[in-house]
Amino acid sequence: MAAFELTPELQFGHAEMDATHEDFAVAVNAMCLAADAELAPSLDALIEHCIAHFDQENAWAESIGFPACHRNEHERVLAVMRAVRSELDKGDFGLARRLAAELPVWFRHHAASMDAALAAMLKNGLTMADIDQAPIASPCGGSHACKNHDHDEDGEHCHSHEGDAAHTCDGSGGCHSH
Repeated sequence: MAAFELTPELQFGHAEMDATHEDFAVAVNAMCLAADAELAPSLDALIEHCIAHFDQENAWAESIGFPACHRNEHERVLAVMRAVRSELDKGDFGLARRLAAELPVWFRHHAASMDAALAAMLKNGLTMADIDQAPIASPCGGSHACKNHDHDEDGEHCHSHEGDAAHTCDGSGGCHSH
């Protein structure tokens, strides 16, 4: 099986997170390369690593109010690892090998989305409160804080314009005054 290697786009300039991600790759590779007799201990080591890894990221995320979906994904992956470990005790080496092959796929997506956002916020000293107040471009050309954005009954993006005339969505993402 090919070695799992962290590519530069999966390194975010947050030294502790990047080092932990390197350790994750090492642990996954150890499991990928393990002989059957070493598969259970290598999965145990990976689970132990992930508990500490995820606890650290969860603590960082909680400290800045980062969305709980990050923690929830960590919990789901750990639950899968533990379930595979249980099956490994019953002699299912194939499932454990499949886990080892699939973890890099999961990790690339997870890291490129959730971990990248978390690292950027940590590096820049931002919290979710800061993000919620950040101006963003609107479809009607203005700039509004996220808290002013709504969606109409069809899911179209709409804005409340406090102090302005009433606005409605035209279905194309644009706004019209009344």
